[in-house]
Amino acid sequence: HNTRLLIFLIFVGCILFNVQVKAQGDSVTGSFVGVVLDKNKVPIPNATITFVYTETGISVSTQSDANGQFTRNALRSGAYIVRVTAKGFVNDEKIATLYATQKISVIPPFYLESDGVA
Repeated sequence: HNTRLLIFLIFVGCILFNVQVKAQGDSVTGSFVGVVLDKNKVPIPNATITFVYTETGISVSTQSDANGQFTRNALRSGAYIVRVTAKGFVNDEKIATLYATQKISVIPPFYLESDGVA
């Protein structure tokens, strides 16, 4: 009788611990930073950078500033598809991961090519 009760209590304890760890993991957030440039390394302002959280498909966006730089805060840890679009340029995307132990993840620069449309 005591053995079954002990096993049951251990089982319930494991479930409660797992739920608590999952809830804490979901609240971990960080930031991506990066820059959007053309092939000549000239900054591209007002590019749209979209972050698609691969686990859910939910996306959020931001714009590059006058120096082509961007920051997106308050993102959950995990894998993202990072898409960049800018008028007059070919779209680009990368896979980037934000780890729970990171507060900031630097994405390698995006070098966009002209779309050739005048």
